[in-house]
Amino acid sequence: MMRRPARSRRRRARPRTRDPLPLDKALAIIELLAEHPAGLTIHEIAARVEAPAVDVIRTIAVLQRRHWLHVAPGNEGVGLGPRMIEMKEGRQET
Repeated sequence: MMRRPARSRRRRARPRTRDPLPLDKALAIIELLAEHPAGLTIHEIAARVEAPAVDVIRTIAVLQRRHWLHVAPGNEGVGLGPRMIEMKEGRQET
């Protein structure tokens, strides 16, 4: 009778968590919000950029931390953030 090789006790590496959407989707979100100054909900954004809401949420979180987007209290809506507005108006902090 053949013996099975001993199993390695080494754990498999956990799958890497998903990164935010690629740059093209992040830019699509910014461009979409530039066309809607009143802002949009996360689900409206997800539907229009054709991406899962969870990925859109992660991408928006990154853009919000960098002040490109602003999320209204209670996640009521997402709009352009102070950094984006500065660039839109032609002002840049140095």
